Amino acid sequence: MNLEILSGSANLPLTEKIAKNLGVQRSQVLRERFPDSELHFEIQESVRGHRLVSLASPQQRYGSTSSCF
Repeated sequence: MNLEILSGSANLPLTEKIAKNLGVQRSQVLRERFPDSELHFEIQESVRGHRLVSLASPQQRYGSTSSCF
């Protein structure tokens, strides 16, 4: 099975543990924050034909997206 795990930056240790338990590696992604607080999230490898699992925190501070990807 081609499984890919994508993660925001909120809880990378949890993502690593899940990936290890599933016997897969965390997908390589680029996360950048722009000066106006917007986020750029880019998958750094092909995931075509793979099953994707995305882990991100659902909590968000008022007026901020800092807890998201």
